[in-house]
Amino acid sequence: MYDEEFRRKAYVLGKEHSIDILRYTYDKNWVKASDVAEYCGLHIATASKYLSELHDIGLLNKRIGQGKTREVKEYSLKGSKIEFSFDLSDKSGQGGILRIELEFYKDIFNSLMDRSKGLLGIYPSGLDKIGEIETVDNGVKEDILGSIMKVIKFNEERIGLASTKRLVKRASKKHVEEKKRWVKKYRLLNEFPDDYEEVLEEIF
Repeated sequence: MYDEEFRRKAYVLGKEHSIDILRYTYDKNWVKASDVAEYCGLHIATASKYLSELHDIGLLNKRIGQGKTREVKEYSLKGSKIEFSFDLSDKSGQGGILRIELEFYKDIFNSLMDRSKGLLGIYPSGLDKIGEIETVDNGVKEDILGSIMKVIKFNEERIGLASTKRLVKRASKKHVEEKKRWVKKYRLLNEFPDDYEEVLEEIF
């Protein structure tokens, strides 16, 4: 687990009502901000923020449900056990936001490679999936972003722009959602061409 990720999870779980909300959610199926607000004696906007943050750190599922007059966000607990592993002897988690960026772009690249092969039967020529990142610097970042663009161009030439946009969105969805906070705060999608940046922002 990266240092920044651990700090974020520790911060969210350390807030006054977080554990109470998790226990409440454990006893229910799907809950809304209004349910949590009533249970904890909070303003509904505060309850909504708690639920959103607990979802962002990976503890809650989220779906869109139907309220009395409009659609509402509903949340459920992913599991009854909360387990985080943070090894101080492992220095690979250091590197701050740049490491988070590298892992984010690496995950998207590898997903694009898998989906390209699943669709077309081959990987783009000259490219291999990326393993563990050992060097954290901007040169590595540029290399990964360049490889992403090669995969995108490879697909555009074979299946067209519209289909490639859909492929990129499907390949990126999980990773954008997992690192939503970082993606928004540090505008990680800005590294993509405008057409694809707009498609990926639809995930939010």
